[in-house]
Amino acid sequence: MVCSSCAGSRLLAPSALGGGGSLGFEKNRCNITISPRSRSWPSPLRLRRRHRRRRAPAAEVRNVLDAFTTALEQREVRELARLFTPDAAVLEGGRYEGPIGQYLNHHLGPELAAFDSFEIKNRKVDIQVLGEVAWAREEHGYVIRAKGRQGVIERRGVSTAVLVRSAGAWRIAQLHLSSRALRATRARLHAVGVKQRPLPD
Repeated sequence: MVCSSCAGSRLLAPSALGGGGSLGFEKNRCNITISPRSRSWPSPLRLRRRHRRRRAPAAEVRNVLDAFTTALEQREVRELARLFTPDAAVLEGGRYEGPIGQYLNHHLGPELAAFDSFEIKNRKVDIQVLGEVAWAREEHGYVIRAKGRQGVIERRGVSTAVLVRSAGAWRIAQLHLSSRALRATRARLHAVGVKQRPLPD
């Protein structure tokens, strides 16, 4: 039998699990308990509810990461601060940037103020959740138009975020950012005589 909620994972009969009263999926390990007396199969509705509950934390974490991206693009420093724990740590460009307040006030905030626009695109996000802790890996590209400069700055970036859930809400507790300039961007900026600063690194 196949569970439609488990992406085609094969449902094992009780006899395949040693004769107990539990069922399990080879791939997703649903470990669905059934009554030893009735041996009844769990209803599709119960399966869907269970899978929704399992997906919910990852969806909540994704919402925080999406809000972070939106706040960056809109250059809203106050909104960014709301997404972090008070003592969140930031690492960027091979160094510890300090707690989130210091990073926003003395690094990211002034950078965002120097941009006319900041577009983040082609995001690829992988999220893992374990209890009250989650971690996410993201790959993306971004395009910056800086005030008083010709052309654009295009970079490829990666990040790792560690999030914790407190009082029912997910917040970023640690963020590690890294990026590199595209070769085509370097050549284009050099051609128009613009010296590219490592913003952000």
